Formats: sequence, C-alpha cells, structure tokens
Amino acid sequence: MDRTRLQQELIRDEGKKLESYKDTRGYWTIGVGHLLGKDQRMLRITEEECNALLYVDIAEAESIARGCIPLFDKLNDARQRALVNMALNRGNHMKTSTTITPAINAAAAGLGPWSAVTKAINGSQWATQVGLRAIRLAGVLETGVA
Repeated sequence: MDRTRLQQELIRDEGKKLESYKDTRGYWTIGVGHLLGKDQRMLRITEEECNALLYVDIAEAESIARGCIPLFDKLNDARQRALVNMALNRGNHMKTSTTITPAINAAAAGLGPWSAVTKAINGSQWATQVGLRAIRLAGVLETGVA
C-alpha cells in the first residue's frame, strides 16, 4: 500500500492541526484526526509529533481494516487505502457495521457488486457526518481507482 499517498489523502480528509480542537461530535482532536477524547490532554504538538501520531494511527486503522475485511490483501492499492482511510475515521464502528462492512466483504468475495458498497455508504449515518469524504471513498471502492 502506498503509505505516502495514504498520508496525503488523510491530510486532505482530516485536515492537519498542531493545536487541539473539538471535532464535529465534540471530542478533542489533534494532528491528522488523532482522537484525544473528552478531555483536552494536549494543547499543541510539533510537526514531528504529528507525524508520529499519524504513523501509529495508520497502523491501527490498517489493523482494523484487515480485521474487518478478510480479503483485504487481494484488493488493489486504491481500495486498500480507501478502507484504511475509512477505518481511521470510523474506528471500531467499522467492526460493528451492519451495512457497509458486509457490502464490502460481499463485493471483495465476488458475491455482490461494488455498487452495493456505494449504496450502503450513501445510506449510512456516517456519510451524513463526513459528507464529501464518504462520496470519494465510495467512488474509490466502487471503481478501484483513486
């Protein structure tokens, strides 16, 4: 997986802020979407600290994506990056998804069309929360092209 490109895509979708801020759901966040939680545990970080947090967050998101999508390694680079991007934002909600994750697994196994993934994403509460990001990721998952 092209991690440099993934980092650029995550910065585009999450933004990059070296000072902590509250996200759309009221949780403290810093760096490239690094969730701090209900408490503001950090005020400011350096560029190096931001990169270190992103490195760890990508590894965790990749682990979530791999755990949810058994055929992850059989997918092309663009789809893998889209899944890690989604997992970074959705976290463990990706594991409990009753629509999006099953649609991805069916499409990856050849049991359903990738267009069903787009339909599942577009009909999700997550899509209303993240807007254009959901549309972009659905398009990448459906077409396999970033």
